[in-house]
Amino acid sequence: MMNTTMTLEQFLKATAAVPQPALRSAMTLALSVEPARTPDAYRRFYSRVVDELRLENETGSPARAEKHAA
Repeated sequence: MMNTTMTLEQFLKATAAVPQPALRSAMTLALSVEPARTPDAYRRFYSRVVDELRLENETGSPARAEKHAA
């Protein structure tokens, strides 16, 4: 389930170790679902990116195996 309350700070911390190509790919996919133009849309964007990368987010959602390792 997507965490729609993720903040920019949480997003940056969760994605800090992700390789740039994988992060850009996940961001592109997330933006294809919905443009991030409002604060709520940005929160959904952050959550979609983290979900696509299969990362554990700051709210303690269970981690899944990373899809984009190295």
